Amino acid sequence: MEQQLNNPASNLAVRVLSVVGGLLAALCLIGFLILSDIARSEVALLVVGVCAIGASVVGNRIIHQLFLDTSIITFYVAGCVALLAGMTVAHWNTYLICVVFMLIAVATFFLSRGVFFPTLAVLLFNAAFTGLVMNGADAIESSQFVVLLMGIVFFLLNTFEARIVAGYSVMRRLFRALHAGFFLSFSVGVVWMSGIGYVFNNSVSILSVVTWVGMVLMLRRIMKTMDVQSIRTKVWVYVVCAALLVPTVFAPYLSGALLLLLLCFGYGYNVETVASLLLVMYVIVKYYYDLQLTLLTKSGILVLTGIVLLLTYYYFTKKKNDHEEI
Repeated sequence: MEQQLNNPASNLAVRVLSVVGGLLAALCLIGFLILSDIARSEVALLVVGVCAIGASVVGNRIIHQLFLDTSIITFYVAGCVALLAGMTVAHWNTYLICVVFMLIAVATFFLSRGVFFPTLAVLLFNAAFTGLVMNGADAIESSQFVVLLMGIVFFLLNTFEARIVAGYSVMRRLFRALHAGFFLSFSVGVVWMSGIGYVFNNSVSILSVVTWVGMVLMLRRIMKTMDVQSIRTKVWVYVVCAALLVPTVFAPYLSGALLLLLLCFGYGYNVETVASLLLVMYVIVKYYYDLQLTLLTKSGILVLTGIVLLLTYYYFTKKKNDHEEI
């Protein structure tokens, strides 16, 4: 029994089942609030929301049991839903609602422990910030700004990880959650950009330009880490990179996914690398179906893209293994 508890796969299964059970309980609580008279009173909703959020944060700090710890997260979400419903019923200003949730997220991030709860706080903050920016603004332009900002923050987190962890003691336990939160936020932003269309008034997107710069910087770092000295090899890498970037002129979500993959691969985040690879596969398929070309032309582009990606993967994997052996 003890060996099963120490097994990471077993712990992950228990944690997933705990989250599902807690989610069902939270849904029951939300259903009770909707069916009861509490949902008709903004004061009651605000009180229930504040109490649920406060109790969840306190419970996260004092409870160390796996089932209860993961279930508390879902009740935190239920508290946020109740609080949002209360503010909406009370006709609070949208900007004020977003600011309140941003403050709640900041407090939750620094007061909570573990990884999941602070990560949830980062997601809540980013969601509230997105609502603050997009309220009453153009959907395409505002979402482009938000995704751009998320990408820049995620890039800086990876670049200055050592300095951040060494310079701020609190970040020694919270940096992993901060990194995961912005990784998920940027990934969701990329998916959102792919859903609202890839053509930005037939003009080059600023998000594409910024991600190009980030990809070039990451390629330089990866080649330096792998001790690539040959000028010819460097030129070929940049040529392949340029060939991959040309189709992303009007598709910032494609270059954003590629940058995410390079960041996670370059800084050794294996789980995020796999997730980024899946995201790249999704956006390539999305871009493929969005192209206004014949089926034969689309097939040729897809085959060439696959060959380029396989050759790039083979090259970097070989160089990485050779570097590790040295």
